[in-house]
Amino acid sequence: MKILVTVKRVEDYESKIKVKPDNSWIVTEGVNYRANPFDEIAVEEALRVRDTNAPSEVVAVSIGSGAAQAEIRSALAMGADRGILVKHDGFLDSDAVARLLQKVVAKEKPDLVLMGKQAVDVDDNVTGQLLAEYLGCGQATFASKKESLESPEEKAKKPGLQLGADKKTMQVAREVDGGLEVLEVQLPAVITVDLRLNVPRYASLPNIMKAKKKPIEELTPAALGVDVAPKVKVVRVEAPPARTAGIKVPDVATLEETPRRREGGLNMATILLIAEQAHGHLKKATLPPCMPWKEAASSTRSRRRTPLPPSKPRRRSAPRTWCSPRPPMARTSHRESRRSLAREWRRTSSPW
Repeated sequence: MKILVTVKRVEDYESKIKVKPDNSWIVTEGVNYRANPFDEIAVEEALRVRDTNAPSEVVAVSIGSGAAQAEIRSALAMGADRGILVKHDGFLDSDAVARLLQKVVAKEKPDLVLMGKQAVDVDDNVTGQLLAEYLGCGQATFASKKESLESPEEKAKKPGLQLGADKKTMQVAREVDGGLEVLEVQLPAVITVDLRLNVPRYASLPNIMKAKKKPIEELTPAALGVDVAPKVKVVRVEAPPARTAGIKVPDVATLEETPRRREGGLNMATILLIAEQAHGHLKKATLPPCMPWKEAASSTRSRRRTPLPPSKPRRRSAPRTWCSPRPPMARTSHRESRRSLAREWRRTSSPW
């Protein structure tokens, strides 16, 4: 059984993304890159299906510049057998990627194509569906599984995709609005995986060293006979609007005098009263959004507690020049100790 799995090079979601001044694209200098997280889940599932149904072969495919070899090497270090890189510098829309993958599938003739449901850079979520249409084969999207990621099946690295007894069908569980449904598709097929299918493994040091010797075949769109002229053009890229700053008020009186931010009063679900302190701790008043702001302020003020007066400094006793015998300790039961601690806590604790 041959399994073809895609691995896309995307920007690291933990990197800080900035938009170019001309709004044409993002600033790529200083941005870290990694394999698409959904594709990593697809690689993990391909390896589990291969190990369960040996002998099998897993081929990792990526489309992009020469730097995408790093993501293929990551898949090879996880356990894939070999890689294919369709080398192209420049922008590719989802339709061009699907047509390039169609030619690779026609060349490799795999029994199963596994893909991430979407890439985290552009979030198109259409490449798998386009590929299945161009190939004329069945598809199952958003593959998940019944068991949780903390189940014994997951810890045993069992695949979520179940191969039929005749090895000509594949059962796929997917999440829907009403719960979970199970589909059966005829192989060859295209399956896109969701987030809760598995937990990808970490590459071990021996596998990382072995991945350096595994072959990576390089192809070009011209050699595959595909015109990669984009049908979708990026007109403008804009950063999301900046979040508006909140309002900090020193006390409840200032809160009552604060002008209304919108019609109908100050609709704030949570108000931080900075100067309202109880024993040195900030008080956080959580109010329902529909409560009028004056009523909310008065209710908060009514719950205010007067701080306790400062305690008198403890006076030191004179140093002893002789050792007296230790007085015997009073015997108290465990229940009495707990009751005294509870009384002390109720006396000194703040209602906030």
